[in-house]
Amino acid sequence: TMNMLGKRADGTTALDLVVRAFLGTAPTTFNVVEDDGETEAYQTGAFAETAITHTPSANSDTVTIAGTTGDYSGCPRTRRYQVEWVSENKSLNNVKLNGANLHHASNQADYDHEPTAWITDATGLVHAKTQWVDITTTKTFEFDFN
Repeated sequence: TMNMLGKRADGTTALDLVVRAFLGTAPTTFNVVEDDGETEAYQTGAFAETAITHTPSANSDTVTIAGTTGDYSGCPRTRRYQVEWVSENKSLNNVKLNGANLHHASNQADYDHEPTAWITDATGLVHAKTQWVDITTTKTFEFDFN
């Protein structure tokens, strides 16, 4: 992207929310706060907030992206969500989204074609994605490993 608003040099806008999660030992939570990026309307409450929680356990890592609250001019109503999971040499068995198994893509073209899927790239980074969904819904990614 060209800037923090997701605008690109070709005039398009990137709306995906991408989260990178690292294997850890304790739960963590943080909030993503967005506004229009151009005005001071955030000072009067024109912003949106999304809580993200990472919960590690013995055989899985869970990343929960809560439904977005708040609003601002230009706030997307739908978007795709991606979690990039740094596997730390763990052997991944499966990835679930909201309790349902995601398609395990065999190659990049397969991953790009599927609306929801996961893949491990050549560096060992795991990519998991949703299709376009309402921003107010909760998305829970579970990375199961041994």
